[in-house]
Amino acid sequence: MHEALRLLILRARAVGIDISKSDHPVANQLCQLLDGLPLAIELAASQLDVLSLQSIVEHPDLLDLLVDGVSTETHHRGLRAMLELSQKLLTEDEQRMWALMAVFESETGFDLNAARAVCAGDGIAAADVQPLLSQLVRKSLLMVDHQAGRTRYRMLRVIRQWGHRLLLEAQHDSTARSADEVVGAAAEHFSGLAQQGAGGWFTIGEVEWMHRLRLELPNLHAAQKHFLSLPEQRHRGRELAINVVRTRCQIFDGKLNDARRMLMLGLQHAGPDPEAADVTGTSLLAWVALLQGRNDLAAPLLAKAERDAATLGLSDTLAPLLYASASAIFLCEPDPQRAKTALPALERAEAAFQSAGCAGDAFMATLFSAMAAAFLGERQHALSQRDRLVAVAAEAQGQWSFSWATWTSALVEFMHGSAKRSITLAQDALRLQRQIGDTWGPTWSAWLLAVTTAKVGDHELAGRLFGAINSLQREAQTCVMNMQPFLRVDQEIRQRCRLTIGDDRFNRAISAGEALSVEDGIALALTPLEAMHRARTGESLLTAKEIEVIGHLARGKRYAEIGRDLDIADRTVETHVRNAKRKLDLRSRAELVQWYTNPTPSTSN
Repeated sequence: MHEALRLLILRARAVGIDISKSDHPVANQLCQLLDGLPLAIELAASQLDVLSLQSIVEHPDLLDLLVDGVSTETHHRGLRAMLELSQKLLTEDEQRMWALMAVFESETGFDLNAARAVCAGDGIAAADVQPLLSQLVRKSLLMVDHQAGRTRYRMLRVIRQWGHRLLLEAQHDSTARSADEVVGAAAEHFSGLAQQGAGGWFTIGEVEWMHRLRLELPNLHAAQKHFLSLPEQRHRGRELAINVVRTRCQIFDGKLNDARRMLMLGLQHAGPDPEAADVTGTSLLAWVALLQGRNDLAAPLLAKAERDAATLGLSDTLAPLLYASASAIFLCEPDPQRAKTALPALERAEAAFQSAGCAGDAFMATLFSAMAAAFLGERQHALSQRDRLVAVAAEAQGQWSFSWATWTSALVEFMHGSAKRSITLAQDALRLQRQIGDTWGPTWSAWLLAVTTAKVGDHELAGRLFGAINSLQREAQTCVMNMQPFLRVDQEIRQRCRLTIGDDRFNRAISAGEALSVEDGIALALTPLEAMHRARTGESLLTAKEIEVIGHLARGKRYAEIGRDLDIADRTVETHVRNAKRKLDLRSRAELVQWYTNPTPSTSN
């Protein structure tokens, strides 16, 4: 149990309140809101005789409650005294700096560039910002974190809320900017950052961009909230959401629900007459839903985007709509022949992005084109699209892009080439995804390794990987099996596994995989190829039904029992056994059972 939670439970008992195990989630949330500060926890616990845990967590001004709460305990005077003393020990510039830095969210803080942007209109010179921040660090009002190669500063929530008070009090001075103006300056900075990221992430520094924007998500949310609160600035809230989603940082971080939420907030104030930006936002919203396997959400959004685009005369030219529509055909069309229309549609989307000068968006269309060609196209077309994708990713020198080019190469090998090479490439992609901190990619690499592992003959390992994928999907906020091309392959491979090792054994393997942590599931997916059970010699010569019959035979069943289990005639069972012996050049049922239970690995593929 966390020390902060222990302290809260202990102090709650002192006022006659028992925090049960069922209350621990809310209690932990309160401890997080208080940043684990013992004095703040003492104050919160002293309120539990008059307020519930949930009421304290949901209180609109937690600092007000802790400092001016209903209790008359000396703790309350202690916290106020501590904050007032900290304020008195600061110079005027340091006090102003405390107030200004309170506009940034406590969760992940801010960097030097953001601090300079907020100070720029306040008479604080850019050269003075760093020294002032250092003073606040020395006086324990700021904490320093080093994340993603950048120095960041963070205020504890209680200290930030006191800084907010200072900001509000200062606006009574005619020479100081209002709190709204300071918040607006921060919003402008983060809006510019999102715009820069949307247009510039597809470079050698793309992973740095992903991590930087991931850390800024709380501040980006606050910026959007500010824009949406001002009727004349609401279009900026929509624009901000579009740019953030275009950076793919939320996908990288496995926060697709957050991407959808930002877009929905940005679009909620759309007027009766559609604008091009509305169509772009709606198309992006549909596309994110498609990535989550939620065609039920994507379909009506796409229909609206297409109607609005037709009204504006943009149906054939707006790249985000072309891309979302083509992605829907690729991922949602159950008929493989009709799904092939996604191939030229994705090429049109790519060309439209290139014409608009959107290199990162064009790469995403190139990536989907190569994936679609692997699933739906002929071998030569799939190889050609793969080579083009790898060349584009290599030229950009971005690790995230190259990890996906490697993954797609593994998919092409699985569909059209060597299963062994597919495993090697998929594991290379997975290692790179782990190295760069990608939360989204490992789900897809583990899935590809599951189906390819089954193809080389280790059906039990494949089952464990299928189980592990369930945890990975939850972390990535997606569902692989809700996407038609993946579903078709998945169903075929799972059926092959069940026919080969039986339902019970395969189900046990899946359950074992489901019990693994995310990290253990990824480690399992990196099982060396030489450690995998290989396909039996000659297995590719047999039909799925023949393998199924032999599996029952290996479990000691007679022809009549096998016939009843499989709903086929005894004579048909005998025919399957005879054909299998002939194909494998075996003389008896005993040799056939031996071949099944003690396999000699195949050297093919």
